Amino acid sequence: MGLDIFSEIKNFEEASKRVCYLLETLKDCFLLSQGSDKNHVKMHDVVRDLAISIASIGEHNFMVSHHVNSEEFPRKDSYEHFSHMSIVANKFDELPCPIVCPKLKLLMLKILVLESHSNYRTIFLME
Repeated sequence: MGLDIFSEIKNFEEASKRVCYLLETLKDCFLLSQGSDKNHVKMHDVVRDLAISIASIGEHNFMVSHHVNSEEFPRKDSYEHFSHMSIVANKFDELPCPIVCPKLKLLMLKILVLESHSNYRTIFLME
């Protein structure tokens, strides 16, 4: 469950309790702070960048691009080594096609302005 992060947990209720416990622990250590309501937490940019750097060591490679004002898809020489990608943008004028991601386990793609569904076709190829 949870990309094998919680391998000993067997159901969503156990996972929810474990995540709540971990979030409280991180808040107690000042790595997270309470968000606008009970369902949200905040993380400082420095903590986020350090977490991404640490998480990218070893077999996992993360790409995080949250440039909301950008209208260009994040350019990389290759996307093949990424196992996790999180991309948030206002819109994309042009998408590179195809994007080959054989190791991709998690993709979060959030486009805030979707002008035409026909411009967004299948762009991610996973083996």
